[in-house]
Amino acid sequence: MRIKHSPLLRYVAIVLVGLLVGLLFVRIFSWTALVMNILYTLVYWEGAWVISSFSRKKYSTFEDTRKRVIFQAVGIALYVAAANFLMCGLLELIFPGEDYINLPYYLGTLKISLFITALITSIYEALNFFDLWRKAKLDTEKLKQENLLAQYETLKNQVNPHFLFNSLNTLVSIIPEDPKLAVDFVQKLSNFYRYILQYRDQDLVSLDTELEAIEAYLFLQHMRFGESLSWNIEVDNRLHNRLIPPLSIQILLENVVKHNTISRQKPLRIEIRTEGEYLLVSNPVQPKRTSEPSTRLGLANLSERLLLLGTDNLVIEQTESRFTVKIPLRHP
Repeated sequence: MRIKHSPLLRYVAIVLVGLLVGLLFVRIFSWTALVMNILYTLVYWEGAWVISSFSRKKYSTFEDTRKRVIFQAVGIALYVAAANFLMCGLLELIFPGEDYINLPYYLGTLKISLFITALITSIYEALNFFDLWRKAKLDTEKLKQENLLAQYETLKNQVNPHFLFNSLNTLVSIIPEDPKLAVDFVQKLSNFYRYILQYRDQDLVSLDTELEAIEAYLFLQHMRFGESLSWNIEVDNRLHNRLIPPLSIQILLENVVKHNTISRQKPLRIEIRTEGEYLLVSNPVQPKRTSEPSTRLGLANLSERLLLLGTDNLVIEQTESRFTVKIPLRHP
């Protein structure tokens, strides 16, 4: 985070603070004393400014506030201690015969220097903290809006007349042939919607929880497409507790079903597996003769949610024969 202000304003403040230090602490009213006070203030202020700027780049987030403050406190304290010693030596050279390199004088000026520098640095850090806090609040609100949009898109895609029509048609065809399977179908449909209602307000869920809902979703699609649709799920045992945005896999599967031909002549097999710290969803490219218009909101929205959560972005790989999306998995 970079605090923006005019350098001219900073140098005017240095002169005023140098004058104020002379009036409050030194109480020697001469041009020489004034110049030395301003020089002291310039050295400490500029050094503190450099250290503070570096710390804001190194620890730039609201969550890094504690690390940033500790870094500044230690760095500036060491800098002031060293600079104060050098300034005492400089005074010794400018005013020969005066004893400026002695412990009482050094400690006295050090206390004043540390106090003034700490005060100035605290003001900078307070401004920086407020900016970071404000940005974090804005990001939180933006994330809420993105999640609401994701919920809306998911519900719109799943509860639209086409989905209900297809589901009811499938159910009607199953009931006379296999009532038990029809009961399973209704149960899976219920489980999937329960997942949407239960986790739609959360930013992240475990990969295991997401995959349970996806199994229900794929079951429903399998009942619709039969053996023309198949899938394979392989997850590294070490990654089951990793976190993922809820309904993110479903968004990708919805795109697969929406944009690809699935028939006996062209069966489609979906691969869902982990690869490193990513979950991979891959399918062969089998464009429909009459393709549905793509809004691209699904992938764009998911990408935005991931960025706001502070994770890596989606990785999209497309060739003439295959389309693959990789979702980064987050540590608990």
